Amino acid sequence: MDQDVSDFVDDWGAIEEIKEVLLATAQLFVGEIVVVIDNTTDIFSPDVETSFLKGGRWYNYEAEILLDGESIFSGQIKDISLDHENKKARFVIENALTKPSETVVVDTQDGINPAVAMLRILELGGLLPFVNEGSFISAGGPAFRAGAVIDYTFLAEDGVSVLDAINTISDLSSISVSSTKGIIRAQAFRPYPGDDAEMRADIIPDNVRQYQDMDFDNESFFNRLDFTFGADVTITITDEISVDKNNGFRDGPAVDASNGNQVVVPNETSARFFGNTKVERSKIRRRVLSVVLDPEFKEIKIGDRHTVTAPRYGLTRVPFEVIETHRQLTENSITARAVSLVE
Repeated sequence: MDQDVSDFVDDWGAIEEIKEVLLATAQLFVGEIVVVIDNTTDIFSPDVETSFLKGGRWYNYEAEILLDGESIFSGQIKDISLDHENKKARFVIENALTKPSETVVVDTQDGINPAVAMLRILELGGLLPFVNEGSFISAGGPAFRAGAVIDYTFLAEDGVSVLDAINTISDLSSISVSSTKGIIRAQAFRPYPGDDAEMRADIIPDNVRQYQDMDFDNESFFNRLDFTFGADVTITITDEISVDKNNGFRDGPAVDASNGNQVVVPNETSARFFGNTKVERSKIRRRVLSVVLDPEFKEIKIGDRHTVTAPRYGLTRVPFEVIETHRQLTENSITARAVSLVE
């Protein structure tokens, strides 16, 4: 039952992607979109003989949202509610992460690359068909070259979901995991190399509908970190340049990856690699800026890097990375939230 219902849509709802300010700390979350459809003719009422849905198994039916022919959201229909008084049908469409958000992971591995670990956990959750496996192999490259590994143990009685396990390993290893257009991808933390490298289209006043708020993010800033690993051994990792530039230490949340935790860092080589990467991504105070963009940015996604010019904030071609998108399809606009890659 392939059916184009775009002519009946009254409200396309909104599609959101969100991650934390710290680059490479992503929250793999369950996304949904609510589409309100005109149902004056009862064409979407499952109990009406002439309905598209009559006799059909609409639950978990694949649905896809296209914008100018490009897929921007795909998922399964989870609920259809009818407003008989106003002749509307409300479709709730959730992405492929619904099931694993509730699926408990039971597994044990030692000496495993963190990206390979996450790939394995996603497979256990039945998500492999939705995974870009190559992105996970690439994301595990820096840890592989450094010889950095983890151990993990998730028991049935712990009740840890696949998504919670992924988020724990993602935060420890500084590997972002996110879902876009129904495909799950991984990406290792990438320090900004300078010279506008990896930049996409410039965000300038001509393609900005509205500059919203800009603040400095102080909560995610630190230049010193205590990291506990193995048999309860603690090392302190410091970025001396940041300490000098910011007139002192700023301690980050201590990491406990010692024996007895669900995720363990077994040796100092691994601890120093993971700890140094966490400090590297957190050692500057970043600007956080929100902008409402023209439709030409319909493909913008988490992890994209753009130079931003915002005269009201004194910014001229400052490099930013996208951490949040909100697509208002009815209004044909995209609100993006981004953090600066330089101070």
